[in-house]
Amino acid sequence: MKYTTAAALFQNGSLIKQSNTNKWIVENMFIWEVVYGTQFECQKIKVPSGFITDMGSIPQIFWVFFNPTQYLAYILHDYLYHQEGKIYTHKGIYYEYSRKDCDKMLYEALKVEGAWWITRMLIYLGVRIGGWVSWKK
Repeated sequence: MKYTTAAALFQNGSLIKQSNTNKWIVENMFIWEVVYGTQFECQKIKVPSGFITDMGSIPQIFWVFFNPTQYLAYILHDYLYHQEGKIYTHKGIYYEYSRKDCDKMLYEALKVEGAWWITRMLIYLGVRIGGWVSWKK
């Protein structure tokens, strides 16, 4: 069985907000350390400069409970979905993460950022239920 976790935010990049939109542009790369597979291999996933994210794709009615810009983990998740889980790591190794793996990485990345377990679980359930809409876009 595979085990997937976002172990650490390795490099904290920076974002620029696009005017009059809910979109952000990655100005300086974000790098996440990810442990994946039965061998618990540590890989780094780089979210490149120029990548556009909407941060948390949370329906506005829930913004009272979940701030869509609170966690950088949303950037990792958006990037993984954008790539449909197909990632080249810092070592040049090609991985294909499933949608479920990508959602697990979001859960673990939220944990790294200090999100409460109930927050992590509700966000995880939200992407498991509704993430299929964005997966193949």
